[in-house]
Amino acid sequence: TGVQTCALPICQALEASEHWNDALATYRRAEAIDATVFFAKEGIARASRMIALQARLDAYLAKPERLYSPAVQAEASKFLASLDDTMSGGTRLAQDRQRLAEALKRATTKITVRVSSDNATEVTLYRVGRLGRFQNREVMLTPGTYTLVGSRPGYKDVRVELIISPESDSPHVVVACKEPV
Repeated sequence: TGVQTCALPICQALEASEHWNDALATYRRAEAIDATVFFAKEGIARASRMIALQARLDAYLAKPERLYSPAVQAEASKFLASLDDTMSGGTRLAQDRQRLAEALKRATTKITVRVSSDNATEVTLYRVGRLGRFQNREVMLTPGTYTLVGSRPGYKDVRVELIISPESDSPHVVVACKEPV
């Protein structure tokens, strides 16, 4: 039909350049002119799916620190795998897919943290477990926020918040109860 010969090349060009919102609008205009045009229905579904995929990718990339959460890591990994299995996509999608893979790798790479204490303070690292009493200890942690708590009979407990980013360079933290009660 006339609608198809006019709109199809435009839509194909918009898809090839990954202008999904414009492609969707053009497909919808074609469908409004002739609701029986099959390419418009297919195009609307394809463009809508690509808009949703790109929005989800953009959300992960806009706040990569969300990937420090194990639940979000699992969700993003599953999403990334689904992109690899089902999408060929264009250049932007491929680049964003690669950026997400790199962000996930940074978010799951363990960093050595040096913890020092006075050998009398009982140290606990929340989300990890009890570290016990020691002078120096190394712990491997993925990026995120951690709380270390030190307790010692007759002394005020101490809390130390530790924020580890993928760029952290072997942070060192001291946890020792020094203030008598």
